[in-house]
Amino acid sequence: MKNERGLTLVEVLAVVVVGSIIIGIASQVMVSGFKTYERIRTEGDLRDEADWIMGSMIRDLYVLKVSDLKSRELAGPDYYFLLKDGKKLGFYDGRVFSREGEIHTKDNEISLVPETSNGNGTKITETEEDQYEINLVLEKDGEQLELRSVIGLIPDSGDGQGAN
Repeated sequence: MKNERGLTLVEVLAVVVVGSIIIGIASQVMVSGFKTYERIRTEGDLRDEADWIMGSMIRDLYVLKVSDLKSRELAGPDYYFLLKDGKKLGFYDGRVFSREGEIHTKDNEISLVPETSNGNGTKITETEEDQYEINLVLEKDGEQLELRSVIGLIPDSGDGQGAN
């Protein structure tokens, strides 16, 4: 009798089943890795934009004197300081403004989240006299990032007229 070498049907099926299981597990790991990468990239984009916006606002508010204000508009949907020179500093019409003008996001997919009925969202609130909490909420691809900062205005006598 000849010694014939080869694979039986059972052996071939076993290799196919084991290979399919390994490929299935490997593809799930890869898909999970891609999703995690996208989520982390989105969070990084949001953090970069929030830091840029908050830094610009804090830079302007840090040196702002009470006497520089014409009014405080802090009742939604817009939250901003109107300066005596006519410039707005804060959140107006879904956009962000500093002394230099509108702050544009570098990523057009990132948007400002307006204040919602439960009080969450982008806003400026007075916590104490001439001390304000800035709550910035940005969104991209369904992910949101909230950043808060508290800053006080410089009290001064100015021209004797207070801001309302």
